[in-house]
Parts: sequence; structure tokens; C-alpha cells
Amino acid sequence: MKSYLKGQLRAIRSALWFRPSAFCLLAAGFAVILAVTDVLLPSQALQWLPTVEPEFARDILKLLSGSMLTVSTLVLSALMLVLNLVAGQATPRAVPELMADAVTQNALGIFLATFVFSITALMLFGLGAYSDVAVTLVFFGAILLVAISLRYLLQWIHHVADALKLNRVIERLAGQARRALENYLEIDDENESRSDSGWNDIVEGEKSLPVYAHATGYIQLIDVGPIAGILKKHDLRLQFVCHVGDFLHTNRPFAWVCGPDEPDEQLLNQIASTLVLGADRSSQDDPQLGIELLTEVACRSLSPGINDPKSALACIDYLVSLLSTAGEVPPEKYPPAILCDGRLKIRRQTYADLLERAWRPIVRDGGGHAEVICGILNALVELASMIDPGHLDALREEGERAHAFGKEMLHLEADRSSLDRLSKRLDETIRSRS
Repeated sequence: MKSYLKGQLRAIRSALWFRPSAFCLLAAGFAVILAVTDVLLPSQALQWLPTVEPEFARDILKLLSGSMLTVSTLVLSALMLVLNLVAGQATPRAVPELMADAVTQNALGIFLATFVFSITALMLFGLGAYSDVAVTLVFFGAILLVAISLRYLLQWIHHVADALKLNRVIERLAGQARRALENYLEIDDENESRSDSGWNDIVEGEKSLPVYAHATGYIQLIDVGPIAGILKKHDLRLQFVCHVGDFLHTNRPFAWVCGPDEPDEQLLNQIASTLVLGADRSSQDDPQLGIELLTEVACRSLSPGINDPKSALACIDYLVSLLSTAGEVPPEKYPPAILCDGRLKIRRQTYADLLERAWRPIVRDGGGHAEVICGILNALVELASMIDPGHLDALREEGERAHAFGKEMLHLEADRSSLDRLSKRLDETIRSRS
């Protein structure tokens, strides 16, 4: 249950409806508080305020309620248009990141909050809840919300125009990928094992059972805390065969468990409940997702329908920045795979995994573009001079693959010669640091 609540909380924080809903509740509460302000405060404290006619205040509130509802509808329509354009131009999987955009959510929230404030105030006017002083406070409260709305409207107009630029989408995807990657690399526990020595992989046997998911979807979170408690309490060992971001269904085991006694069905259900599944992958604990999104944008830019190699090169530049950050951490400092005093083994993403997800799709789709395949080899040369030597073997493998693919796809001898020179330069850089 705790794992389920964690998953729901993570989803709510980035949901398009959450922040506007909170703003609307605050606005309704603000209108109610103004009705009792003159009762709570000393009478002389508000005597300096000018007098506002109730009819004038009601007219202002009616005007606000209609106009803000119209503006909110236009904002939603424009947002849907932006999301459709980004899904077609970049990748559909970038849509959740744009929906979680704080500027759009704040703008939509303040417009709806002003509408809710106006409607609530009009209802309280009808009930006779506002005194003369409260009417004045409501008027100035409405003016304040109008000023805030105008500020967010101007910001949002610039923001939505900026969001249509593909380079801006790439930058935002890279920022999301960097946050996820840094969070992943910060996972560290000095008390946990950092090698597989002493760990015997769990295989199917008399006392080994597969653990199946309760639902179908992508793994968004593996809640290690509850798993550790279960394993220690029942003296069990657990080995994951999937990692965060993998797709599960009810007939695919995600782990194997064994112990002195064969685990019963209830215990297997407890272990399965520690997984959070969803229809989409979550970027918070999945370091590969952001890299894959940048790769998808690059591949789509190279498609015949778009044919935009420069955008692919921009994605390559951001991938170099991300992979240099990941490569600075030595292999032995990556998050440990063996946890819970040797009771739990989790599949962790390695630097080789990140390299594979970053370069192989672009090599596949851009191997026939000399500027793209040479750009990839240039990027690998740059990475070879910066990353920890423990990652150089994985880098060499990707370089050899890109070189072979480019030699096969390129037809001009000049392009093939340039590719050979870059491949030789990569080999020399790797040898100099090995």
C-alpha cells in the first residue's frame, strides 16, 4: 500500500490538474476569508479603506468570471496544440514532460483561481455575507488577482511561443535527463556490497519461485525499503531480472525468490506490491529514459519526412554532456547491485547501457549521413578524453560499431576517409588513457 501511495504521489506532482486545483481551492478560501475579515479584525483597523458600492463590485466579479473562463479555455486549447506539435515534431514521449511544465500549470491555475474567486464571491454576495468593509476587500482582492493574471498571461504567451522551438524541447529533455541521471548516480550506501562476489544467482529449483506483477505496465519504482524488511523477516533472497523502465505483465516474472522454506502465495503478493507500475515510464528513477528521448528526437529528425540533420547534431551535443557526467563516475562507484546484506540483487544500469541506448539508434538511422556519423565519432573522441578509464572498453565497442556501420552506408570515398581518420583518432585517445 505504501508503494502504491508513493507512486500516486509522484504522478500527482506532475499532473496537469493538481496545481490548478490547489490554486482554485485557495481562491475559494480567500473569498470566504474576506467575508469574515471585518469581524476578526478591530473595526478601526479597516476604516482607512475607501467605500466601494456593492453593485460595482458585483459587476467587476461578473466580468472577471466570464473573461477568465474564456482565457482558461484558450490556454487549454493552445496547450493541446503545442502538445500535438511537439508529439509530431519531436517524440510523443516528450508530452508528459511538457504537461508537467510549471509555467503552464501556474498560468492555468491563476486564471481558473480568479474565475473561482469571482464565482464564490458572487455566491457570498447573494447570501449577504459581505459587509461594507468586506465589499471593499473583495474589490481589491479581485484587482490583485487581475494583476497577477496579466503577469502570468504575458509570461505564458512568450513561453508557449518559445516551447514550439525544437531546440527548446531538446534542451528541456536534456535537463530532465540530467536530473534523473544525477539522482541515479547519487544512490550510494557504504554498507552495501559493491561486487557480485559471494552472490549465487537464483535459478529455478525446489525452493525458488518466480514473482509475478499484479498488473500490466512499466516499472516506475522499486521500493527497496519494504523489500528489505520482507527479506530479513522471512530469511529470503531475491533476484530481480528486470529493472526500472522495463515492461511487465502478469505472466512475466520480474524476480526470483528463495529461502529455507518455500515462500507462500501471500508472501509473493507482498513482494509484488512493492513495485509501482504505470502506463508510462517515469523519469524520476529511470536514468535511461531521458537519454532515449533525446535519441528518439534525433532519429525522427533524420527521417525522410523531416530531414533535419542539424537537430540530430544538437541532440548529439546534449548526449555528450550527459554521458560525460555519467562517465566521470568510476564503475565501482555506480549504485550497488547487491543490497540488504546480500539478500537482494537488483539490475542496475551501467555506463555501457547508457552508451548503447544513446548511440546505436542514431547510428542506425544516421549512418548514411556523413555529418551525423562523423559527429558521433567526434563525440566519442571527446568522451574518451574525459570519462573514467574504466569505461573506455564500452566506448571502444560503440566506436567500432559506428565506424563499421558508417563504412557500410557511406558511398563517397572522401566521407569514408574522414570516418577512418576519426576512428583512428578515437583508438589513439583510448590507448593513451588505458
